[in-house]
Amino acid sequence: MKKWDKDIINFSRRTRRGAVFLVGIFLLFTVVSYTLEVLFFKNNYQITYIDDIGEELLEKDSTVKKPSFVKRFDKKQTYQKRHPKDRFKIPADEFNPNALVKNEWMDIGLTEKQAIALLNFRDRIRGFKTKKDFKNAFVISNDLFESLESLILLPDSVVVKDSPKRSKTKKTSQKVTTIQSPFELNSADVSQLVQVHGIGEYRAKKIIEFRTQLGGFIDEEQLTLMSFLPDEVIDSLVQHISINQDIIKKIQLNSVDISELKSHPLLSNEEAYSIISLRNELGAFSKIQEVIKSPLIDIRKYRKIKPYLDL
Repeated sequence: MKKWDKDIINFSRRTRRGAVFLVGIFLLFTVVSYTLEVLFFKNNYQITYIDDIGEELLEKDSTVKKPSFVKRFDKKQTYQKRHPKDRFKIPADEFNPNALVKNEWMDIGLTEKQAIALLNFRDRIRGFKTKKDFKNAFVISNDLFESLESLILLPDSVVVKDSPKRSKTKKTSQKVTTIQSPFELNSADVSQLVQVHGIGEYRAKKIIEFRTQLGGFIDEEQLTLMSFLPDEVIDSLVQHISINQDIIKKIQLNSVDISELKSHPLLSNEEAYSIISLRNELGAFSKIQEVIKSPLIDIRKYRKIKPYLDL
């Protein structure tokens, strides 16, 4: 080890003696100070709270006013929390919120920005039509709405009345409840379909459009595939139709293109692509049953689409 390293790590005998002497002096001073404090300066301290001082002064002399700092820290003092409703100035009379301007809303208690936002909201919805419309404004708190609700000259809700034209149409449709003779569904036109209660011209055209995409109906259960027909209309339709499966339009598996196959209601896009891919792999289908070789066509799907397939 080098000499300067030894000088840093090792202390000389004189240095060690000096350090011990200083530590001893410090300990002696500490012990002496504590002993003197215990023997000669011991006092019984009495702690008095500010509140107690104030109470003693008031008891001795009723003319003495309680200091401000005593009032500030008085234990018996209670504080009343200001209710949020207190900052609003509720109008004395009933009013229409569609007629108030910015300054009037500010008089009620809204800030300028809140008043402007409320007016913009009112313009965007073309005026408050009900109390609920007014409540839906984001600057109107629940407290403010509860305070103003009984004064607002608006209805609670809007009553929608059927127009005379609509009522007349409804009465006309109710009269047509029977059909003189059943009709064949796969060849029926609009005039035949509208005879069924609940089917108008629009629904009749939608049924024919779906029938064309499907290729024709094979059973009554397929009527549930038309989501635009309520259950009660389907029940009524079933009572007055017959189904001829011989006029179903079939899909030619070896010549159909992907766009036609995808549009079929019983096939998804993925299933249609898998059939075309399988046909390309085989070169052509020799049997209709080969469709089930597609990984996306299971036995249940095959049974549904089989009546529509041909080579």
